[in-house]
Amino acid sequence: MKYVNIQRDGINHLIPFSEVVGKFNYLFITEKGRLLGLAEKIKAEGNDIKINFKERTAIRHMQGLVGNWESWKNWADVIVYDDPSLMQRAEIMKKNGYLCIDFNSLQKQKFEGKLSEAIYKHLEGN
Repeated sequence: MKYVNIQRDGINHLIPFSEVVGKFNYLFITEKGRLLGLAEKIKAEGNDIKINFKERTAIRHMQGLVGNWESWKNWADVIVYDDPSLMQRAEIMKKNGYLCIDFNSLQKQKFEGKLSEAIYKHLEGN
């Protein structure tokens, strides 16, 4: 069984991987809403999500919309973006320990099982 080392209150805990992967905070940064379907699937798996959508007037009814995504990056365990202008910013954030995924790279892959688990495994490989 695979374990993940989580630090809470200054104490390290080894938690089974299967118990962790479905409980992440995901921040989705989308330019035209291409990853809204992914956000809905991740939320349906029991994860918390926040969405920064530049054209958000089209989805005012959607829960989890946030304005300035930068103010939510520390809340997020995983940041998924589809805006090509963020690629350089994401590389800087990765160097600072943030888990960032370019949605375009995810679209090329086929996932089996829980999507959140597959995304986490994708992050482990980077």
